[in-house]
Amino acid sequence: MHDYASIMFTAWPKDRTPARITADERSMVNSLLDFHRETALAKCEGLSDLELRATPIPHSPHSLIGILRHLTHAELFWSREVLEGRSAEAVGYFYGSEDNDPDFFNTSSHSSADVFTHFTSTVEAARAAMASKNLDDLFFSPAYGREVSGRFVHIHLLEEYARHLGHMDLLREALDGKIGY
Repeated sequence: MHDYASIMFTAWPKDRTPARITADERSMVNSLLDFHRETALAKCEGLSDLELRATPIPHSPHSLIGILRHLTHAELFWSREVLEGRSAEAVGYFYGSEDNDPDFFNTSSHSSADVFTHFTSTVEAARAAMASKNLDDLFFSPAYGREVSGRFVHIHLLEEYARHLGHMDLLREALDGKIGY
């Protein structure tokens, strides 16, 4: 049985940047995104390549490295393809097949180190792309087939991380019992 009360106060790594809870809208959303990005990496910390690729939950094909690949793709798609208007070919780092969501499931094509490196560089590029656009600017989204605002892109990425960090919580707990990051 886990002692959830102590987790709230003791499990947060000291070097993580807390999200800003009093700030202007852009600063707050960006700090929440960065907090979620750091949390995704923290979920993977200290695990072997085999553990990162493991699918420890029965009837689920998900792995930590697969979810990190998916989050990398989400960053690429929304920052580069939507905000910068680049072609899909420039975005498809983990794609290349007709599989449904191959970034989630075809995890043997890249080393874990390569995935972490690509995630980190993609986040840096996404930060730059997002900083250069106004929240009220409109951009064409191939995913929706219409224009979306820069604000929507920011909020959608927050939603994407929030959903998948929950999956990562369960995967990490199934792997080694760690909770509370």
